Amino acid sequence: MTDLSTGPTPGSPAVAPAPDAHGAAGLQGGLGTGGLVLTVLGYLAPLATGASLIPLLIGYGNGLGSPLVLLLVGALFLVFAVGYTAMVRHVENPGAFYAFITAGLGRRVGLGSAFMTTVFYVLIAFGFYLFGGAMASATAQSIFGVDVPWQVFALGFLALVTAFTYRGVDFNAKVVGVVVAVEFALLLVFDLVTVVRGGSEGLPTQTFSWDAFTSGPVALSLLFVFGLFLGFETTSIFREEVKDPGRTVPRATYAVVVILTLLYGFTTWAVIAALGTGDAVLTAATDPGTAFDVAIGSMLGGTVSNLVALLIITSLVASQLSVANATTRYVYSLGVDGVLPAGLGAVHPRLGSPARASLLTNGLIGLCLVLAMLTGGDPLAVYTVTGGTAMLAFQVMLLLVSFSVVVYFARHREHGAHPLRVFVAPAVTIVALLALTVYTAQNLTLLAGTDTALIAAVLGSLAVALVIGFVLAGWLAQRRPHVFARIGRQ
Repeated sequence: MTDLSTGPTPGSPAVAPAPDAHGAAGLQGGLGTGGLVLTVLGYLAPLATGASLIPLLIGYGNGLGSPLVLLLVGALFLVFAVGYTAMVRHVENPGAFYAFITAGLGRRVGLGSAFMTTVFYVLIAFGFYLFGGAMASATAQSIFGVDVPWQVFALGFLALVTAFTYRGVDFNAKVVGVVVAVEFALLLVFDLVTVVRGGSEGLPTQTFSWDAFTSGPVALSLLFVFGLFLGFETTSIFREEVKDPGRTVPRATYAVVVILTLLYGFTTWAVIAALGTGDAVLTAATDPGTAFDVAIGSMLGGTVSNLVALLIITSLVASQLSVANATTRYVYSLGVDGVLPAGLGAVHPRLGSPARASLLTNGLIGLCLVLAMLTGGDPLAVYTVTGGTAMLAFQVMLLLVSFSVVVYFARHREHGAHPLRVFVAPAVTIVALLALTVYTAQNLTLLAGTDTALIAAVLGSLAVALVIGFVLAGWLAQRRPHVFARIGRQ
């Protein structure tokens, strides 16, 4: 077997504490299913994401039928998870999308997807800092009467996240776990109080009717809901840092999808009930930025509404931390494989964390932040462009993974995987994702805003990353075949 060890020699500052099954430097961690679920939910920032997207879904999507769309999209992601978790069980290489696409579609496409995914995560993290800085600045002004520039908050968040990612995922899970627990408690209290009090016009039952489902643009609703699930797939990125990954990662993946589907579905229904079926769509469309706070305030009071504003900030910080962890592990995997400098695949001797990869990842995010600050653009406008445009890249990556599942198991029938799991389920997701990808591309300016230059820059960076990875893999095949053989740790 090819030696895959790419870390520094023993005695250097960052020697891996133990090699993995492939001989590569291995990360340390003891996450169980619960810890992994909390880590991923922290990335998804359920409170902040729900507060920003649920009003858009109600106001500009299919209105009162929004909860039903959420249930349908949740079902789609459960179908995707069927094939995805089959890859987790049989492709024992860390790297998530990178490893799975390489195993199914080859090293060239695999490395191209790894580069594009890394850029995608950097852009998502960058956007979160912009949004978090702007939200924190507005909250400080509205609640405390203090005028603090968004740049100060954004850089402060970056410093905090860098320190946490340097320490490793076990420590991060403890921090994120507390934040996520508070978020869930608040959302559940709001949901239950709304049920008990009956909303402003009683409990709406028409939200699950066909008339409500078709009351607005269903396709646009699907895209908003898609954004609510963005990041659920990151469970497999932490494969090396969990107990019994063949069981833990699939369980956590299904758990995250089910939790998000039920939580967002219930909360969306509760927001409609709190605002009233007669006013919900108009209120959400008129001012989506405050509709969620209005709904919370009407059920729990103004004091709790202010608390929600503060918790949205902590939710965003938890999300920034989790997405930085995900990005770091892509950089780390590329370092271990020898595609990037070997030092990036080194593991901290005491913390067991990808410390060097963490510093590079957060440095790249910081560079993007500095450039945004120098241009003086509106942080929320830039966030909208990066988030909306990244949706297209996310769908493309899920498509590549679904194709990879089919191809991989067609080549490896010795695994004995059930056809419904590795052929039928991925085929369903391929059809659905192709339709969504085409629709997203056709309506990109609607989703991302009208700054076509910035949209082109974001799309261009993702496309360039994909091409560079593909071309580099071809060059490695000719000039450095030993490194080419290690791509995706195949």
